[in-house]
Amino acid sequence: AFRDETWFSKCICIGLLSIVIVGFFVGTGYVAKIAKQTSEGKDLPLPDIDFEEDLKSGLEYFFALVFYFLIFLSITLLLISPWLIPLLSNNGTDNGQLVAVPINIVVLLLEIVFAIYYCSSLSIAMVEENPWAIFHFRRTIPMIFKNKWKCLGASFMIFLFNFIGQIGVWMCFIGLIITVPLSGLWRGHLYGQMGLIMKETNK
Repeated sequence: AFRDETWFSKCICIGLLSIVIVGFFVGTGYVAKIAKQTSEGKDLPLPDIDFEEDLKSGLEYFFALVFYFLIFLSITLLLISPWLIPLLSNNGTDNGQLVAVPINIVVLLLEIVFAIYYCSSLSIAMVEENPWAIFHFRRTIPMIFKNKWKCLGASFMIFLFNFIGQIGVWMCFIGLIITVPLSGLWRGHLYGQMGLIMKETNK
C-alpha cells in the first residue's frame, strides 16, 4: 500500500467519510474492492474510491454480516442455555462461579471457531464479489480444513490489523482518519490473498 503514491490521500478520504455513519459502509466496500484486486494479482495501484459503488457494496456486506452474527449469537445462546439458568439462579454464590466456567470456555471456543470462519468466508465473498457467499458453509468449511494453518494465521493478522485501527480511535481523533483506513487497506490485501488461496484449493 505504501508504494502507491496516493495511499495517504485515499486513507484520509476514507477516514473523513468514516466520521459520518455512511462512511463505514463506503470503507467496507473499498476493502472488498482491494481484496478483489489483490486476488487478481494487482496489488498496485490502489483502486479509486467510488462513493456510490463502494457504498452499495458496503451495505450488502453489512446486511450479510448482520445475519452472520445473528447466527453466531443464536448458536452461542443455544449451547450455553443448559448452564445459563443455573448461573442466573446461583448468581454471586460459589455454585454460580462454578457454572460460569463452562459457559466461558464454550463462548471462548465458539468465538475462535467463528472468527476463523468469519475471516475465511469473508475473504472468499470479497474475492467473488458476493457478500452472501459467507453462508456457503458446505464449500467453505472443507477449504478451511485444507488450509487450517494459513486460515489461522491470516485470521490472526486480520484481527491484529483491526485492533491496531481501533487503538487509533481510542487514542485520538487522528486515528479515525488515518489508522482505521490504513488497517482497512492491510486487511483488504489479506482478504484477497486468503480468498485466492481458498479458491485455488477448491479447484
